[in-house]
Amino acid sequence: MFVTKTFDTSIQSTIDPAPLIRRGILTANFVTNGGEIVFGYTTDPNDGNPLNYTVITPNQIFTLPTPSSIIKFGVILKTATDEPCFFDEFGVQLDLGPNDVYFMPPQSAFEIAPYSDPVTGVVIPRAYEFVNKTIGIVSSYNWSFGTSYPVGILTYYPPNEDPLVGPAANRLNPVVQFTEPGPFTVGLFVTGWVQNNVFFNSELYTKSFIAT
Repeated sequence: MFVTKTFDTSIQSTIDPAPLIRRGILTANFVTNGGEIVFGYTTDPNDGNPLNYTVITPNQIFTLPTPSSIIKFGVILKTATDEPCFFDEFGVQLDLGPNDVYFMPPQSAFEIAPYSDPVTGVVIPRAYEFVNKTIGIVSSYNWSFGTSYPVGILTYYPPNEDPLVGPAANRLNPVVQFTEPGPFTVGLFVTGWVQNNVFFNSELYTKSFIAT
């Protein structure tokens, strides 16, 4: 089973009264392999058991019988063969009428750009700069790098940090040179903060890419 955090428009919007969630549509990437994957939602912030949730059929609109400012989602995975069922990701678009709500921090993202030697201008093989797009907004942030290879990271630029540890917290735009082409997963963890009287929860943003 998998359960998301609780999304609450009353603390993630400046609108009073809080916008109400009326309906939504869920999309997902998953493979059942003969098993079953069940998606659901609840408006009870204290219910952590997806067995109690209202079932959602992917790619079909679901409507809340009573509009709510609170919602969270759960997934039940039932494997039936030697090959497990799994889902890579899912997303839900919610209808709140004309109101705007940020469940995830705006402008929280990063770009991946090939890195060139600052002196010669020559592109360094498999070296990339991870440009944080949240500068000036977040209170603090931490980078994380992952790879399916035993040794995926060759060095950081400037090469003064342990690749097993990763770049220091709050490093501006770390540059990483990889030993293999990947694929790799890169994450940026942004801590919660308040902007325009709206509280944004801590979030983890990830991207996968191939190093060339």
